[in-house]
Amino acid sequence: MTAILTTSYFVYEPTKVPNIVGTGDPYTSIQNHLLSLAELYEVDFLRQMLGEAFADEFYTHKSDVAGIWYNLKVKIYVVTGSIYTSPVANYVYHHWLKSQHSQTTGIGEIEPSTDNGKVVSNKFKIIDNWNRMVKMIEDLREWLDDNTATYTTYINGDDGWEDFETMNQWGI
Repeated sequence: MTAILTTSYFVYEPTKVPNIVGTGDPYTSIQNHLLSLAELYEVDFLRQMLGEAFADEFYTHKSDVAGIWYNLKVKIYVVTGSIYTSPVANYVYHHWLKSQHSQTTGIGEIEPSTDNGKVVSNKFKIIDNWNRMVKMIEDLREWLDDNTATYTTYINGDDGWEDFETMNQWGI
């Protein structure tokens, strides 16, 4: 299933992925990797966030260019000028960041090192990104609660909102 997310969501902070803009390798490789993550996580995230039936109905209308499903799409996938934001992008970025902690090789997991710098933990970036996503989800839920007459298949409480709680560096 083709994802709604594009690489445009990963050009600027807070979901910036290095070397995402450009042509040829390594750009194409990084772009393809992110798009494969989007295809892997997008539908599952929407089902968890919106509830399975509502998310599936939304996804069947993802190409609409007007109407209630388009209105929901532009609420989830926000474009302001050249800045693209979405809780879905933050979710995909969260998984991408976690995968960058080590590199999988034929002999096992390898931690990156550098000659001219120091490798540091990305834990705080992961936490900040996750908490930004939670705030976007809370805003979306409030908007949906205000528009239940329009989105009759949305059932408040029949979703996985509670799975999206803020986190901190202590895991509490």
